[in-house]
Amino acid sequence: GTNFSSWYGNNVGTVFSENIYRSENSATQFAFAFSDGATTDEIYQYHPTGTDNVVFVVRDSVNGTTLNQNHIDTMPYGRQTKGAIAFASNNGFSELDGLTLKNQHNTVTIPVLDQIRFGERVNNQGSPFMTINRFTYWPSRLPNATLTTITKQF
Repeated sequence: GTNFSSWYGNNVGTVFSENIYRSENSATQFAFAFSDGATTDEIYQYHPTGTDNVVFVVRDSVNGTTLNQNHIDTMPYGRQTKGAIAFASNNGFSELDGLTLKNQHNTVTIPVLDQIRFGERVNNQGSPFMTINRFTYWPSRLPNATLTTITKQF
C-alpha cells in the first residue's frame, strides 16, 4: 500500500535480517518475503525443512527466478544467523554470516512489489518457529564487501 511504497524502492535495495530458526517442524521457515500478492513476483529468505541451508531468492513473473543463492550447511537450527541480500537491475548478491562468499549474479530482474510478510510467504507457507531479532532495509544496493561485514558473526 501507500505506506510500503513510501520506503521501498522497486528497482534497487539491500535487506539485512538477523534470525534464529528454532526447530525443524516439517515446515519451511521464511524470515521475510516481499511480494506483489502472488508467489510469482518475490524477494525472500528462507530455511528449507530438513537442511542447514539458508536460501535467498529473487523471482520475477516475466523472467522466472533470476537469483537463487543457496548457502549450504551453514546454519544449524537454534543458532543465530545474519543474512543480507542486495539487488539492483542485473546485479544481485547475498551473504550469510560473513562466511560463504557467493558469486554476484548479473542477470537479476527485480519485480515490482508492494508488500512484505515476516515468517511466511503470501501463500501462507511458513512456520512460527523462528525469531527475527533484526530486520533492516536500505533503498540502495550496498557493496558486496559491506554485506560481508554486516553479516559477520563476532
